Amino acid sequence: MRRLLALPSLLASVLGLAGGCENAVTITGNVIVPAEVQQLFSPEQPGTIEIRASKAGGNGGARYLCLASGQALVLPYSIVTFGCVDEQLVEARAFHVNPALRDNVRCGEPAGGSPSGGLIGEDVAYGAAVVFAGRHGGGCDSGSDTADVTMAVKAMR
Repeated sequence: MRRLLALPSLLASVLGLAGGCENAVTITGNVIVPAEVQQLFSPEQPGTIEIRASKAGGNGGARYLCLASGQALVLPYSIVTFGCVDEQLVEARAFHVNPALRDNVRCGEPAGGSPSGGLIGEDVAYGAAVVFAGRHGGGCDSGSDTADVTMAVKAMR
């Protein structure tokens, strides 16, 4: 009888461990968009920049670009997701927006999530930075890191 009473306690303990707390990964920084990248876009052919972490699966948002300024544009980003600290890339990619969706574009404003499906072709500009350098496996820790990503125009193939 005593074993039967202990079984629910043991089960509750195992379930408590299995449902334990999740680890959080936070990555913050800025995407620097030089004037030469901005010049790829116009009100007639707007673009968007998407910011992602390669392993954490987080999305740092997207921003529409339409007009070039004479200086670098600095876009802050923040990626917060569940997962484990591990060396990875924060990547920023710039795409042209499908002309059929041009009326939905609000220049300079957040793109409201990933406009995938509204993008055409391959990315025309790219930048990446390493976060959590030297951290590989060996446990699952929470953590935060900061990285600035500078974009550059991609060479055409």
